[in-house]
Amino acid sequence: MQDATYIETLAGALEFQQASTANVDAPRIKVSRSHLLTFTRALKSASTGDTVALPDNRTAKLNGKESLSSQRGCATLWRLTVEDGQTLIYSFLEKGANESRQSLPPKDARSHRVVLKLCVADLQLARKFYEQTLMLPLTDSSSSFLEFSGSLVIERSSKLSLQSSSHNDEASKLVVEVDDLKSMFIRLTTSGTTLRPMRRCENGGASFQLTDPFGNRVEVFSRKGM
Repeated sequence: MQDATYIETLAGALEFQQASTANVDAPRIKVSRSHLLTFTRALKSASTGDTVALPDNRTAKLNGKESLSSQRGCATLWRLTVEDGQTLIYSFLEKGANESRQSLPPKDARSHRVVLKLCVADLQLARKFYEQTLMLPLTDSSSSFLEFSGSLVIERSSKLSLQSSSHNDEASKLVVEVDDLKSMFIRLTTSGTTLRPMRRCENGGASFQLTDPFGNRVEVFSRKGM
């Protein structure tokens, strides 16, 4: 029969061994990119208070979510409490994704654009007028065409475009919108460009008209009026 001191010593050693075994790290679980994407999708659809599965097979409770948008993207931060009491903070950044995307039209609608094409006999003269006189930004050019602001294309051709001897205000014309109509009018007048008088529009804006070197009608317009 063993004495009490021996039994106490043996029990203490056994207790220490059990505690040491319990503190051994659990086997590590390899987490792949697909696991993280699945976890991120689950967080995006979860609400505060929901329980979600972690990539390492544990579960956690969602306590809150914060979002911050900028020109670079949209960052989202989730706060979770793991089943063992740990606090986990997980963040995800979507580059180029921000709230402004909500207001964009459907993709098929954004794939179309309206371009006005004018035909002229002299591209150099046309470039001087539209780039220097009207100050439109030149976005592309070649020996046969000019493109301004991505919406006006001027091609070398002998065909008529918006040419007419009529000064009918309702006739087809190229409309250029500016912020400061009065300053534009003064600048063009000072440079010797022939202009028709400024007039007020029914919608509260104002405009004046002129013709380019090839006889195409141009209307300079401002929503702010005179």
